[in-house]
Amino acid sequence: MTSDGRRVEYIRGGMVQAPSDTLFLNNWASIAKENNEILHHPKLDQTSLFPPKEVSSYIPATGSAIHKVVSKRFVFDSSNIAALRAKSSNKSCVEHPTRVEAVSALIWRCAMNVVRMRPVSANLISVAQLAVNLRGRMLPPLSNLFFGNLMISTVATSTTDSTPELHCLVGQLRDAIKKIDSDYVRKLQADDELSMFFNSLKDLNEQYAKGELEFYTFSSWCRFPFYEADFGWGKPIWISTNNTVSKNVIMFMDTKCGKGVEAWVALNEEDMARFECEPELIAFTKMA
Repeated sequence: MTSDGRRVEYIRGGMVQAPSDTLFLNNWASIAKENNEILHHPKLDQTSLFPPKEVSSYIPATGSAIHKVVSKRFVFDSSNIAALRAKSSNKSCVEHPTRVEAVSALIWRCAMNVVRMRPVSANLISVAQLAVNLRGRMLPPLSNLFFGNLMISTVATSTTDSTPELHCLVGQLRDAIKKIDSDYVRKLQADDELSMFFNSLKDLNEQYAKGELEFYTFSSWCRFPFYEADFGWGKPIWISTNNTVSKNVIMFMDTKCGKGVEAWVALNEEDMARFECEPELIAFTKMA
C-alpha cells in the first residue's frame, strides 16, 4: 500500500528469496521513477558457486491436503519486542536475543502448547526449520547483489511433552543457525555436506509422514529494504507477504518503523483457534 492509498501487487516466485526480491523491486521502482536508471546491477553467476543439483527425491514436509489452512498476522511492536527479548534472555544460557530469535521462540513455544491440547495428543518431536541466507556466511562474504535463492535450511528440535523455557528455545535456534558457517558452506560447495543435508531432510520427511513429528518452517524477511521501493507515488506504508498457504509456515517482516515484527502464521484451522488464544502470545502481540 502506497502513501497515497494505492495498492501495488507484486508477484514473486518463492518465500526465501528476500535479497533477490528486494533487489528486483527497488530496481523496478527506480526504472519507473528515475528515467530507466538501475540502482544496483544483479550478479547472475551464482551457479559457478553452487552448480545445480538433482534433488527431485526431496519432498518438503510442509503443507497438508487434509486440513484447511488459516493464515493470520500477529504484530509485535517495539515495546513488546523489548519486553520479549528481556524475558527470553538468560545469562547462563543465551544473552541478547535478536528480535527474530525472541519472536521465533515464542511462536514455537505456543505451537508446542497447541499440539499438547489436541484431542488425541502424543509425545511428538517438534522441529523448527530455519531458512538461512548463505551470502554472509561465505568467505569472503557475498553481496546481496548475487541474484537467486542462495539459502539453506537448518533445524532445531524439541519435544511436545513439556514446554521449554523461552531462553532454552532461543539457544536451540541460535545453535542451529551457528552450524551454517563458512566451513559448512565450503563443504556444501564441495558436495561433502550436500548429500548428508538432503538425507537428513528425507529422514525428517519420513518421520513426518508417520506422524512422529510436527514440522514448522520459519523464514525472516526482516532488515531487507522492502519499504524503500518508491515507484513515484511515495514509499509504501505497508508491505505484506501472502505466501503462507502451507500448514505450519511462519514468515517475519519488519513493521513500517523497522523496530517491530509482523509474523504471518499459517496453521490448520483447529490449531489456529487454539494458537491465537495462547495467553503468552496475547501478552506480546496484537492480531491484525
